[in-house]
Amino acid sequence: MNRSLSIAAVTALLIGCSATPYTGDVVTENKTPSGLNVIQTSSRSVLPGGGLAGEESELKTMTARVESVDVAKRSLTLRTSDDKVVPLKVGSAVQNLPQVAKGDTVELDYFEAVEFEVRQPTAEE
Repeated sequence: MNRSLSIAAVTALLIGCSATPYTGDVVTENKTPSGLNVIQTSSRSVLPGGGLAGEESELKTMTARVESVDVAKRSLTLRTSDDKVVPLKVGSAVQNLPQVAKGDTVELDYFEAVEFEVRQPTAEE
C-alpha cells in the first residue's frame, strides 16, 4: 500500500533565468497559488563596477518512489518518474520518517535556486 508524504527539501541547482527583462532596477516576482507562499522570486541589480548580479529561485514539486530508508541517518533514496535515483537528507522537521517504507510514493516540495554575478574578472581570479 502506498502512502503519500510531503517532505520539504532545499536544493541548490542551476536553473534558467527569469523571462523578466532587466530594467536596471531590482525586480521581484511573487506568485502565490493556494496554500503556498512564494513559488518564484527573481532579483537583479547593477554592481558598483557596472556588472549585473541577481538571484533566481522557484518552488517545485516532485513525486517519487522510495528505494531505501535509513531512519538513523535521516536519509532516503528516491526514484523519480523519469527513473533518476535521488539521495536525500531529511531534516528534523519531518516527524513521520519512521513510517516511510521502501515502495512508498512521496511528494516533495523543494527549491531550485541560483545566484549570479556578471562582471569582468578581478586580477586574483
